[in-house]
Amino acid sequence: MNNNHLNQNQQKILKTFIEEFLPKRGNKRKNSGNEMRYIQQTLNEVFKMFFNFNMNRHNIIHAFEELEYEIFTKFGEWDHEKKEIKSTNKKELINNQDIYSDYCAAFIYIDIEASVVRELKLATRTLPEHTNQEKKKSATEMKEKIKSFVARIENTT
Repeated sequence: MNNNHLNQNQQKILKTFIEEFLPKRGNKRKNSGNEMRYIQQTLNEVFKMFFNFNMNRHNIIHAFEELEYEIFTKFGEWDHEKKEIKSTNKKELINNQDIYSDYCAAFIYIDIEASVVRELKLATRTLPEHTNQEKKKSATEMKEKIKSFVARIENTT
């Protein structure tokens, strides 16, 4: 697996983005919004739209590790009916894909605010007309914050 497909400038942008948009939370809450799959999907949508590059899970977890974020895991068990791993506190099943096998876990969480990750995702979407006005406003504000960040980054590189 290629752990270093990001160049030095891209790594710097990723870390700076994390520090600005995803501050440390400090409470180790497990939520689908702060689980690595969702974080990777969201960051890739944001970075593809605003920076024109993607990252793999190794790139992302490495950035969080270097920035000394709390990373914690959860095990799982196989749900035969749904054909998916469901979370459990028992040490039963790990996901043997990329970083999940590195951490011997079914789920990897980063100690960040899940709601902010969801706002970032909304900023990459065209919201339907009937979307709640508060949600639209939040998505628009986040998109503007990202654009401002992009402008600052472009001026320093």
